[in-house]
Amino acid sequence: MTPSPSFLCVPARATPWLRLGGALLTLMLCVLVPFALWGDTLAQAAPAWLQAPDSLAWLALLGIALLVADVVLPIPSSVVGMALCWTLGPLWGGASMALGLTLSFALGYALGRLLPEHRLRQWVGAPLWDRVRTRASERATWWIVAARPLPLLAEMSALLAGVWRVPPARALLMAALSSCGVAALYAASAWLGRNAPGLGLTLAATLALPVLTWGVHRVVVRRTSTVAMGLLVGGLALAVQPLPAMAQGSGTGTGASSLAADKAASALHTYYTGGVHNDKGCKPPSRCIHPRKPGEPSQPLFPKWWTSEWTMYRVFNNYDKYPPPYSSPPQGLTPADYQVSYGATYYDSTYVPPDKDGHGAMMEHYDKFCLPIFPSANNYTCSFISLGNKAYFLRYEDRPQGTPQCCQFSLHNHPPRRDFIKHLPYNAQQSTHLGGSIQAYSREVGKQKVLFGYAFNKTATSDDPTNPKAPKYRHPQSFFFSGYPASPPDAPIVSQNYTN
Repeated sequence: MTPSPSFLCVPARATPWLRLGGALLTLMLCVLVPFALWGDTLAQAAPAWLQAPDSLAWLALLGIALLVADVVLPIPSSVVGMALCWTLGPLWGGASMALGLTLSFALGYALGRLLPEHRLRQWVGAPLWDRVRTRASERATWWIVAARPLPLLAEMSALLAGVWRVPPARALLMAALSSCGVAALYAASAWLGRNAPGLGLTLAATLALPVLTWGVHRVVVRRTSTVAMGLLVGGLALAVQPLPAMAQGSGTGTGASSLAADKAASALHTYYTGGVHNDKGCKPPSRCIHPRKPGEPSQPLFPKWWTSEWTMYRVFNNYDKYPPPYSSPPQGLTPADYQVSYGATYYDSTYVPPDKDGHGAMMEHYDKFCLPIFPSANNYTCSFISLGNKAYFLRYEDRPQGTPQCCQFSLHNHPPRRDFIKHLPYNAQQSTHLGGSIQAYSREVGKQKVLFGYAFNKTATSDDPTNPKAPKYRHPQSFFFSGYPASPPDAPIVSQNYTN
């Protein structure tokens, strides 16, 4: 039975982008509103404060404190940085400025981590949010470094790094390196002004960054606050308005418009699987096929129809010492290293949906503990259902409050074909597990080395040992993969071990 589109939880085509824009504009206003309220006052007060301390140590501490506060208050960081470098000298002034800018980023990062990321993800839409967050984490090196010397963007980058959970050590390192570079420019301008006053052109070039920064702070940011407020109001109004009839699937739009919208949604929610569930990144198809080398076993095949129950092990300790594939229970691990739950898989390779969009059907049902691949607690029952090319995600009565019962996961995510194992390379080392009784196939994808693997029993057996004529085949032994490693759900490694 195919769920009706009216029950799906995919937002309208443009709504996720509008909501993401609204979220970003809201963060921007958190920076701009204090500037509009107290910017002029603090711009006049900061120089006076920096002249008050009698001790150079107190001046350094005050300057660092002002730079740290710049993430939440409209502190004229350019003025503070120049005052530190000229008063304390290029070395200690530059060091104080670098420390202040780095700590300011750390404070902004911590504030970003306090925001309810799971609620923002739910409101914007999980696919878009996760895609943006993943790219932000992968490219943190350049966007954090580039934003540090720029007003508004410096504060925004710190907040977003926290909201998108960029690894803290990596984010802080990039911010510290950029902060040292910015401070070095200010220190150089102070050194030239003190020791080579005749080098007017060189001094002017070195001062270009501080002067430009202050100009942006005083002129552009002031105007941006007004524009951002207008965009925020308009964007939120569009984001919360009722869905158009066409987006809801009522069929009132033109055929061409509906087809274009379906193609756009399919592209947005199509995930790379190395050829197992779709052809994304697999053109020509040979890019995602791993031919068997001499001496490697032949490829096992799924039966046309099959069902199996399985035990799921969510492994969170010692998986590096004892990697999968695992026996049941996992050899080398103790019950303190994993959590046990249960589920079942139902497979039919011959199914054709009524709309003729693809073929095959598969349901994976997770009892009481859902598949731990999302950045949230998984202590609820769920199912993944693929009908032809369309895939759905179902929750039940024990689902988290406020979450929908049925979501469309993807428009391009068919069940694994009977010969899907051709998309995975044979792994001789993993095949030695369980006393060499299995054939393991796996690969690691991307920079994060996301694991995806299957193991089959080496010996072919039938489903009916009492019938000598029953066909024999190599049964699946386990499906092992990387889950979401952070807590919750704390699932660096997951293994579904088939029991029948």
